[in-house]
Amino acid sequence: MALPHVVHTTDEDGVNGWIHDGISSWAAVTALPDGGARAEQGGPRRLFDAFETAWDAWTAHGSVSRRDHGITITEHEPYVWEGAPDTGRRYRLPAPAPALG
Repeated sequence: MALPHVVHTTDEDGVNGWIHDGISSWAAVTALPDGGARAEQGGPRRLFDAFETAWDAWTAHGSVSRRDHGITITEHEPYVWEGAPDTGRRYRLPAPAPALG
């Protein structure tokens, strides 16, 4: 949720991964035997740096699973929540486009 529009894939054994924004920024990541990772990235957006920041925030907040998320849409704002709709962390979503007609 912290990186909308960013796509990530891994190989079957999870050793190599690729991150891209579908435009011009990308990162290639390789897991190292010592538990670290080596990353190369290119384009105007530093995607691996952003991914690492999002990962650190996710683990700092208890590594909440996908099942512990939901979407709430009110007349004032749409948002995604984690943990609980009323008390969990919230991520604002862009306002929906006006209906054509």
